[in-house]
Amino acid sequence: MSRFEQNKIEGTIENNEDGWLFFTIPFDEGWTAIVDGQKIKPVRAQFGFTAIPVKKENSVLSLEFTPAGSKIGAYVSLLALLLVFVLGYFDFKRRPLAK
Repeated sequence: MSRFEQNKIEGTIENNEDGWLFFTIPFDEGWTAIVDGQKIKPVRAQFGFTAIPVKKENSVLSLEFTPAGSKIGAYVSLLALLLVFVLGYFDFKRRPLAK
């Protein structure tokens, strides 16, 4: 393991045969895996944990979690911020300057 964070795990693995790499991380659709530059969909294993298929070779892997709805949430937040600025601009233009 070369990197371990709350939402990301990176490292290398040496395999003598094709198989599965099992993580004791609860399975969630937000996990994505990249093995040797190829995106692989993790699967549910052993009643709720996460596993990814691996080939017979030395592999570099990355497992990353992005919460469901985080992208749409970011877009909605940016749109709301833009709307606040636009409404503030028009409100500023509408009011007469104080003498």
